[in-house]
Amino acid sequence: MEKSNNKSHKSSSAQAEKEISRLKKQIEMLEGIIAALPGHVYWVDRNNVYLGCNDNQAISAGFSSRHEIVGKRNADLHASLSGRNIPEELNQVNLQVMELGQTIILEEPAHHRNRPDQSTFLSHKVPLKNNKGIVIGMAGISFDITARKRQEQELQEAKEKAEAALRAKQLAEAESQQKSLDLQMVLKGMSQDKYYLSGKYQGVYLTRREAECLICLPRGLTSKQIAETLNISFRTVEQYLSHLRIKLHCKSRAALIQVAIECEFLEGIKPKIF
Repeated sequence: MEKSNNKSHKSSSAQAEKEISRLKKQIEMLEGIIAALPGHVYWVDRNNVYLGCNDNQAISAGFSSRHEIVGKRNADLHASLSGRNIPEELNQVNLQVMELGQTIILEEPAHHRNRPDQSTFLSHKVPLKNNKGIVIGMAGISFDITARKRQEQELQEAKEKAEAALRAKQLAEAESQQKSLDLQMVLKGMSQDKYYLSGKYQGVYLTRREAECLICLPRGLTSKQIAETLNISFRTVEQYLSHLRIKLHCKSRAALIQVAIECEFLEGIKPKIF
C-alpha cells in the first residue's frame, strides 16, 4: 500500500512540475509577444502608475528594459518637457477611460527622450477590468503619426498655395480681359488723324496709328500684342515705335511709356495705367 501511495505521489508531483513548466513556457511566450508588439503598448493602474509596456514604449521613454517602466508615472517619462503640461493631459485621458469604463481613441502629444521635438500619437485606450468586471486600470496602444501629420500639413499648405495661385491667375485673367475691353473702347473712340501732345511736348503731334501704339505701351503690351490688337503687322508696329522715339526724343520703350503716362492728348484721350 505504501509503495502504491509513493507511486501516486510521484506521479502527481511529476504532473504538477509538468504543468508548471507548461505555464512557464506560456508566460515566456506571452512576455515575448508583449515585448515585440508593434506600436507603443502600455498599461497603468487606477493611479496612473505604469504596470508594464512593450519594448518600443520602453525605448521611447529612455529605458534599457521594458521592466524599468514599472512604478513610473507620466511625469517621470516627460520630466524634460517645458511649455504644455503633457503628462497631465495624458493622465486626464487615462482617468477618463477608467472613470467612464469606455474605450477612447484620440490623437495626443508625446515626447521621445532621444528626440527634441514633440510627437503626435494616435492612441487607442481601453479600461482594464478584473474577473468581477471592476475597472482596475487602463491599457493603451499608440502609433507615432508625426510624419503623417507633417505630410498632411505640407499637403494642406501646398493645396492652399495652389488655390491661392489659381485665384491670382483667375484675377489676373479677369483684369487682363477688363484691360483689353477698356483698351478697345479707347481705340474705338479714336477718329482723328492727328493727336497733339501737351506739356513739354506741346506742338508735337502723333498720327492716329502712332497715338494708338503709344496708348498700348503703358498697358504692358508687346509689339506682337500691339500688332494683334491693331490688326497690323509686327514690322509696321516697330516702325511706328521708331517714329515715336524720334519725335519724342526717347531712346527706349521705357522712355516712351513715361511720355505716354505724362502726356494728355488735346482731344481728351489719355493713356490709362492699371
